[in-house]
Amino acid sequence: MGQAIQQSTTATISAVGESPLWTATTEEMPDGGWLLELESPTLYLTVKLHNRSTLREAEAFLRAASTLRIRSRFQATTDEFVLGYFGQTLVSLLRDDEDFVRCFLLIGPQDCCSLRVSLDEAEINALADAVGRAGAE
Repeated sequence: MGQAIQQSTTATISAVGESPLWTATTEEMPDGGWLLELESPTLYLTVKLHNRSTLREAEAFLRAASTLRIRSRFQATTDEFVLGYFGQTLVSLLRDDEDFVRCFLLIGPQDCCSLRVSLDEAEINALADAVGRAGAE
């Protein structure tokens, strides 16, 4: 009789980046895909990444967003960064176009039925640190 082959669905932790407010953990899936776990005092989220290099790009986006202090109209090409997916739902980082530094971690489309987690300047910098450290390992 044939034996059933059981494939592991367990991810392997690849890197952990920590900052005072955030922990970012990357995990490699058996199929070669990547997961990013983001944890803060108020949020725990797992996102499927496009690839591991997304972390370096996310860090650069967050660093740029934390230094921009001039109000400007939202430009999707520069003010939104697609991080990955929560199931089939898009997860993005958005730079706010207000007079102060703020970003959103957006789950879902911008125009309807979405969850926006507001990040102030300290949280943006801490998330950039954690994601950058996880991406560097």
